[in-house]
Amino acid sequence: MNTYNLLDALLKNDSLAIVGEIKKSLQSKSIQEIKQQISEAQFELENLQENNLKILETLATSNASSLHKTLQFKNGDDIDIDKQTAKGLFTLYSGLNDRQKVKFEDSLQNSIVSYMQLIKFAKDKNIL
Repeated sequence: MNTYNLLDALLKNDSLAIVGEIKKSLQSKSIQEIKQQISEAQFELENLQENNLKILETLATSNASSLHKTLQFKNGDDIDIDKQTAKGLFTLYSGLNDRQKVKFEDSLQNSIVSYMQLIKFAKDKNIL
């Protein structure tokens, strides 16, 4: 089982792809190995989402006037974010319902393109 394929399927919440990856693994690996790979993929996803969200929160709530941090995306790209942008995005995030927060978190860790869509949405809502 390719961990990245599984991670992608988990990100997309694609049950068929998850089952397909598991079936492929059943042919050549033990259940324990499969569980380990699933666990590693979930950890990677949670760690990435948590890191970017923590960066937003840290910047948004910091007393320092000019802080910059770097967000990293699952495709390996990264981008700098300033305190003002982080504060606006965190304000936006705080006002979302649980379902919307999940989509926000996915966009925040997916790619620069999805991140820029969040920026545009925040600007459209006059938050940034």
